[in-house]
Amino acid sequence: MSQFPIVIAVCTSMSCVKSGAETIMLHLQQQLGIGLNETTADGRFRLEEIKCFDACSAAPTARIGEAYYRQLTPEKLDQLLDKFRRLPM
Repeated sequence: MSQFPIVIAVCTSMSCVKSGAETIMLHLQQQLGIGLNETTADGRFRLEEIKCFDACSAAPTARIGEAYYRQLTPEKLDQLLDKFRRLPM
């Protein structure tokens, strides 16, 4: 079974939105060149939203693959995307 596409699910609950989830989502869309519920042309990433990870105190949050990431910033996302882009397909 392939590990691709790597699903990036951004929490869009009220707590995450108040903490910057919209900025995170827009940054991902720009960096990946895709919209919500789309997969990159190379099949590496898919961008989705989820309503709650139950981690409101650490907002904004996202799941990338099987791991959860908290208190995300565009800079942290760039580092994570670089890491996942280096994975062999």
